[in-house]
Amino acid sequence: KPDAAEEVTGSAEPGSGADEITVGSVAGKFVGHFDPTNGFSTDLSAAAQYLVYDQTFYVDPRTGEWTSDIFESWDFTDDNALVMKLKDSVTFTSGDKMLASDVLWSITRMSTVPRNKSNFDVVDLESSSADDDNGVVTLQYTTPYGPFQAGIQCGVLNQSWINEHGGPDSFDW
Repeated sequence: KPDAAEEVTGSAEPGSGADEITVGSVAGKFVGHFDPTNGFSTDLSAAAQYLVYDQTFYVDPRTGEWTSDIFESWDFTDDNALVMKLKDSVTFTSGDKMLASDVLWSITRMSTVPRNKSNFDVVDLESSSADDDNGVVTLQYTTPYGPFQAGIQCGVLNQSWINEHGGPDSFDW
């Protein structure tokens, strides 16, 4: 931690020359994994998730509006079906293309966390779908729901890569 009088410089802005960001715990409480579903330590939590994962949605600090870096569009086709179309260019660090099934799998994992349960009381995940060929995720809601972006805001995981590296219940990945 820098001294109050010490000047801190640097940038992680695109084009700034920053090639790497190291994420760690300043308090030594890091729990040893980067699973956004189970959270990190209280020191890292959401801040580190934004550094490590592409989020479904986030609030643009300049405009205050909900936005997404992974979806080219999202809208309700009727009051209860939210259709989200992935951008074609989104890939994981591994080089794998992000699939609609990765998004739905990540959202479904978030629904199992007790602190997120109320966000999913109005989502019928059994009737929701992922179309990998067209990059479309459809979430079926049981009732119209206004703050949907906050409810399904989560880091998107590469399901196949995680399964190849110990599976979702292992912290090896």
